[in-house]
Amino acid sequence: MDMIDGNMVTENEHVDLNNMMLNTCLFEKYSVGDYYTWSNKHNVGIIYSRIDIFLGNVALLQNNVGMTMKTLPPSVSDHALLCLSGQEKRESRRSNFKFINRVVSMERYHATIVTSWNKLMEGRPMSILWHKLMRLQSTLKKLSKPFFSIKVSISQARTDLLKA
Repeated sequence: MDMIDGNMVTENEHVDLNNMMLNTCLFEKYSVGDYYTWSNKHNVGIIYSRIDIFLGNVALLQNNVGMTMKTLPPSVSDHALLCLSGQEKRESRRSNFKFINRVVSMERYHATIVTSWNKLMEGRPMSILWHKLMRLQSTLKKLSKPFFSIKVSISQARTDLLKA
């Protein structure tokens, strides 16, 4: 349902848009905030409708996973503003993540993981999951740092023994 009150939207009214989206491989970007983006602003017989959407192709949506579209509350206009925001794309190569099982036995492991995971985020469920996992990865790297330095020290000691 894309309207409250007024005449209901019929399939004939949006079949051309749906066909165009299928033919051009465009998809609607999910949004947070108000669902309806237009109102006739009447005090009596107010009509709400969802007529403003953001369309993008697969490449745009995949390359901008962190991009969020928020429907802002209505203001002076009868149309709500759509705010598209996201992280700036950084071109950096990340090293592979290595989980060290010994980290689980650390005293502060559980509290650190719970704190990182429970921080509030906005967005679609899959985007929230992705960002929480990325944040958790950096948290685990910080916890693992002492174990990596031990591994480097052992390697260096073995090299020194072989030279002697």
